[in-house]
Amino acid sequence: MSETETKKELFEKIKALSFELGFVACGCAKSEELIDDELFYVTSKNAGFFAGMEYLSRNMEKRFNPGLLVPGAKSVLVFLAPFGRAAGQNGIDGKAVKSNAPLVSEFARGLDYHTVIRNKLYKILQLIAKETLKDSNAAGAKDIGRAFIDSAPVMERAWAVKAGLGFIGKNNFLISPEHGIKNFIGIIITKVELPYFSPAQIADKELLTDDNSSATSKCGTCSKCINACKNGALRCNGYAFDARRCTSYATIEAREDAEEIKNNSKKAAADDGLTNNEGPGIFNSKWIFGCDECMNACPWNRINKEGWPEFRINEKLLSKATVKWWQNLDEHEFKRFFGDTPLMRAGLKKIQSNISEKYKKR
Repeated sequence: MSETETKKELFEKIKALSFELGFVACGCAKSEELIDDELFYVTSKNAGFFAGMEYLSRNMEKRFNPGLLVPGAKSVLVFLAPFGRAAGQNGIDGKAVKSNAPLVSEFARGLDYHTVIRNKLYKILQLIAKETLKDSNAAGAKDIGRAFIDSAPVMERAWAVKAGLGFIGKNNFLISPEHGIKNFIGIIITKVELPYFSPAQIADKELLTDDNSSATSKCGTCSKCINACKNGALRCNGYAFDARRCTSYATIEAREDAEEIKNNSKKAAADDGLTNNEGPGIFNSKWIFGCDECMNACPWNRINKEGWPEFRINEKLLSKATVKWWQNLDEHEFKRFFGDTPLMRAGLKKIQSNISEKYKKR
């Protein structure tokens, strides 16, 4: 068997295991520096779009060079894990509104995706080690590469595009023409050379449409996500994202006090010449942890695949959790219900503060 055939056979085994584990897509890109993405990233940083997320400015050199994360890296494997509802099945938000329950972003309605996905990526690393190393134990898996899931300086969406799994939409999310928009992205950077995705394969994957000739610009004239964001966080006709004006940032990541968050949002609007279009206010929405408005407005939701059950275990509870329920919750109960979920990222005090700002008399 030739070297090329051996690489292809290994990649097919990786794909087969990933599908068995529940991933809906698997792609591979050559490990190389992301020069174009670095330029765009730095431009966004200098514009102040990162708001208070200082961690996005750390380890900049590693963010664009996988070889600094895994010395000797040759391949970047990319996997998609669905977390949303299949098309037409997401009625939970409507039920929550009817029961007067404020909304929690769909990605946070189950177990912490970092842990769930990382455990499955480790199994794939063990397969690669078994097929390529004499030592196929856990140590061998560590030697062959590393797994990442939104917890290290890795440009997951950029690598997903390079691996042929989709394109970046105007809402800044990865959109898969085969699997929709609500997918987590898992990454394995490995020292093993595997067959890489080539742009010449785009036609075979039917990534092109009649009104778009590029897999990286497929939104066309659609602006539904931009219109859905009432605070105007999607700048430059989309494709650029200003966290200072984003409800998701304000309700999860922001560590500033509420007044400072609101002032920063207004300043961002003024800087863009939008003082007469400030939207309803960054806290004045139905969301108390995250915000799915720009994502839910996307037409590509129609082809979402059914999300993993692990990501929906608290769905019914959250659809009935009223404002009063949240306000009466204590730290012990919060950890009992949500200790192993993304809600710990914000914590109970911040979520209760978000609710207070949302329902504060104006």
